[in-house]
Amino acid sequence: MDEDDAAKRRRVLVMLAHHLLEDANDDDDDDAMYDEQSHIWASYCIKIIGNHRAEKWIQDRVNFIVHVASLRHKNKFKRMYRMSFNAFSHLVDILTPYLEEGRHYWKSGDARICPEVVIASGIRWFAGGSYLDICEIFHISKASFYRCAGLLIDAIKKCPELQIKFPTNLEEIRAAAKQFRVLSSENVMRGCIGALDGCFIRIKAPASGNVVNYYSGHYEDHGLNLQACCNHRCQFIFASVAAPGSVSDMRALQKTKLFDKLRNVPLTYYIVADAAYAVSEKILVPFTGSQRRNPHRDAFNFFLSQLRIRIEQAFGLLLGKWRILRGPMECSLANNSRIIMACCRLHNYVIDRDWAPDNPNASSDDMANIHDGDTGPSQPSHTEPQPNQLVLLTNQPASLNTHPVPQSNQTGRARARAAMNSLGYMPTVEDSDDSSDDDDDDDGDVADSNGMIAGMSTMRDRIVRHIQRNGLRRVIW
Repeated sequence: MDEDDAAKRRRVLVMLAHHLLEDANDDDDDDAMYDEQSHIWASYCIKIIGNHRAEKWIQDRVNFIVHVASLRHKNKFKRMYRMSFNAFSHLVDILTPYLEEGRHYWKSGDARICPEVVIASGIRWFAGGSYLDICEIFHISKASFYRCAGLLIDAIKKCPELQIKFPTNLEEIRAAAKQFRVLSSENVMRGCIGALDGCFIRIKAPASGNVVNYYSGHYEDHGLNLQACCNHRCQFIFASVAAPGSVSDMRALQKTKLFDKLRNVPLTYYIVADAAYAVSEKILVPFTGSQRRNPHRDAFNFFLSQLRIRIEQAFGLLLGKWRILRGPMECSLANNSRIIMACCRLHNYVIDRDWAPDNPNASSDDMANIHDGDTGPSQPSHTEPQPNQLVLLTNQPASLNTHPVPQSNQTGRARARAAMNSLGYMPTVEDSDDSSDDDDDDDGDVADSNGMIAGMSTMRDRIVRHIQRNGLRRVIW
């Protein structure tokens, strides 16, 4: 429709609205229903006139090859897209098959939106960019941008290579424990396979529902509770948007599937967490309050913090790289959860592609400052002495002898004790309340076999005894 036709159409609508209003206001007409209908049609005509849309603007798609070449020439690609060019190219390769499922959304105007633009626009949004700037950079409309973001989130969720995997078989569990053992001074913490904590993700106050549940008095804001567990490389092995922001970490954890996963972990292995969680055979937490006055328990807190700090570093990397999580996030609750999980998967991917493998001693700065072409920090030798972070009060080395105990015809508590002895945590003369539990009934054996009884941990007590036996203390700098 040319300009003359549009003008004629507007004049006709104006005349029709004027005639309807005059007819409705005629005092000679006694039909009230007719007058009301005339008012309605007149209002409709006026609305059409006021909402007359401008001619659609045809977008000229950005030349992504030129765009990338410019960023790489200026050494800005990694900073803009939060990963090296090689990592980005591989991400396009593995996500394109899943983006093809929604290819009917990619056409807007006269040009097709390529997979590279779909992925790049979503990553810029996750990195904290405004949709207004992203639309101008890639020459796409607001509607096309949000469709592309939804396609990217779905593709990340479907891609097998980006899945968050918890160690399930014994080989994976032993490998995870071996890597954490390297991080522990004097190899004190021998069975750790992960570090657990919760993260508060700020969101805009929900428009409906039980809004109060999402408000945290501690953070004085609305948010979601993200429960995550990471490995020695700060990669998430479990992540779940578990509960509203007002829910405590322990209650949020109970709503996740991590409990079931931990029940299948052998008794000699565990994860470490902070004091917000209840201690059990599978979750070790630091001693609190007056318990810390005991120097051996205080030393246990020190050794545990050496491993638990990995989850703090993981959250720092996650929120530093994907700044949309710094909030407040303004999407719906369901979409906020999808975005958080997508960022967690991308977090793992970037560490896999841009950080040197099998380097448990690399710092968070090493992970955050890798440039294109770098292989990451060098791998230290395992024979290299570790920093002197503790004091030996005895002249003897802190060696751990292994005395395996046959596990046949043993009850649950006895099997747990035998398994811990195989790791080197030897029972002392004062076996406290464990010695009276060798004749537990069957119900107790079942409860102890999964190690998820809150408030008790034989494993933690054994580690404390090992610390006491070898005279290890926290260093006072």
